[in-house]
Parts: sequence; C-alpha cells; structure tokens
Amino acid sequence: MNIPPYERELLFRKAQGNKILEKFKKKINSIFLNEYREESRKSLPETDQIIENLRSMQPTHCIERTYESLDECFNFIATRLAQKDFYALIDEDWKYCGAVLIEPNTKLNNNFNFNESTSDEIRFIAVDFSSQISVDYFEDSDNHIYECSIKEYATPEKAPSTP
Repeated sequence: MNIPPYERELLFRKAQGNKILEKFKKKINSIFLNEYREESRKSLPETDQIIENLRSMQPTHCIERTYESLDECFNFIATRLAQKDFYALIDEDWKYCGAVLIEPNTKLNNNFNFNESTSDEIRFIAVDFSSQISVDYFEDSDNHIYECSIKEYATPEKAPSTP
C-alpha cells in the first residue's frame, strides 16, 4: 500500500500526539483558567491549514515588548485576547496535538509556571487572521524574561476578477 507523504506524516504526528496528549491537556489547563474542552482542539489538518493561512498574510504592524513579570506580560496581551476568538498554539505540542480554539472570555493564568510545565512559547492566532500574539519565555541569570509580540496582518491582495 502506497501512503502519500502528507498522510504518513499525519499518522506519525498523531501517534506522537497520543503519547503527549495528557501532558498537553494539563499544560492547557495550567495556562487558561477556563476548563479545557476536547471539542475546542483542532485536528492536525485543520491546524496545518491555520499555519498555511497565516503564512499567506502580510504583516502590517508589529509591537514588541519584553517583561520580567508574567503579570505584566499577560496584562499586555489580555485586552487583545478578550476581543475575539483565537487559536492557541502551545510550544511544539501543536504539531502533534493540534491548535486549541479559545473564546474571548478565556482568562490567562498569571500564576502559570513555564518551567514546571516545560513550556517556552505560546502563540495566539486570531480566527480571522487579523493578528498573531506570541509570548516567548526564557531564563537569563535567574531572571524570567517574557518577550511579547503582537503582529497585525492585511489580507493578501486579491486578483481582479475577469468579467
């Protein structure tokens, strides 16, 4: 039987995802104060399409900030997250477990511990692809550093239609 390369890749990623799924769910429940709902998780092909759609977008504006406090970092992005639905992509886990749809009323946990959760990146992509918010975490000589970025996108120019 000849399996197309993308299908083979999906099977591999799904198998890897099954191995880390419980850890992924715990991480999601630690990041967000709202309870994780399985139906909010997108399939791997849906997640791949989200990434493809974002890659086709052209950034028009970018705001970058660095914080040493998770409270300040999450406060910086919370008002944007409250405005619309977003897909959350956690670390590299999204490649194996999929993106998670979060609704505007979803609250971030200011007590989330990146080290305990073995986490270093959270990305939020607006469902309408108008923006992407990322939080990158790293430690520098006992300092916790949170790099935040908000990118806004314009939709690609559509080709003129022929009458």
